[in-house]
Amino acid sequence: MRIVFFLLLIFLPCHMIAQLDDTYETGWGDIRFSTDSQNVDVLVIPLSRKMYYSYFDKPMMENTGLEYQELRDSIILCMAERFASAINDSISSAVIPDFREGNDRAMAYLHGGLNYDYPEVPGKEAKKSGLFKKKKRKEDEPKPGTRVEQGEIIHVHDPDVHYTNVKRADEDMLFLFNRIHKSTIFVFINQYEMKLPGTIGQPMLQTDNFPREIKLHYTVLDLDQKHIAGGLIIYHSSSFDNGLEYLTTETFSAIGRQIQLQMAYSSGQ
Repeated sequence: MRIVFFLLLIFLPCHMIAQLDDTYETGWGDIRFSTDSQNVDVLVIPLSRKMYYSYFDKPMMENTGLEYQELRDSIILCMAERFASAINDSISSAVIPDFREGNDRAMAYLHGGLNYDYPEVPGKEAKKSGLFKKKKRKEDEPKPGTRVEQGEIIHVHDPDVHYTNVKRADEDMLFLFNRIHKSTIFVFINQYEMKLPGTIGQPMLQTDNFPREIKLHYTVLDLDQKHIAGGLIIYHSSSFDNGLEYLTTETFSAIGRQIQLQMAYSSGQ
């Protein structure tokens, strides 16, 4: 009950009642997706729980009073809601209702039908021929990334930035969503990271207000699975994001506007 009350406080009043009465036959047996009378052009697919990564769950749990599973699911759903709200400013958009409805079996099947690849972030493609051919990392060289080792912040720069991308989704499932919601564009939230930025130093880490880096991987496909947009959005924030309300109303709204702008740019609007 606690998480339901909390979500009602921060969500926009845009939900509609859904009924689980549309059956989709699969290798797992019958999967029932939620049917919603709301017809939208863009359908946002929430993040898989397996693709949620956060270094800051403990302080956020202390700040909100939520358990880990409640915190994670709140963030996943709020993220999708705010992205849909931002996109809705230019084209009708909503979140697939199954995650909100607790239809875990349908969401597991949906996410299990996604085929991922890991291309370089658009605009950051490395030259791979001639003198610019990428050198292989030696086995004894540290892996790129930011981490804490023996109480110290270690950051190893990664010159080749990649993102998690949906290369292909289940074709029948997209057409089912088109039949239910009339949607022709699908925004997949692929991976979420809240981590220590590479610029942070030990003195700043010891304070109560140090920055964190949010990385959001996403893909936008049309009904024919043509890649419309996608990439990696990096957003820098502060310990204010320990409060779930600030994270969902400010941070996620800002990231959602970036996705909306990229979609508009890619479609030439």
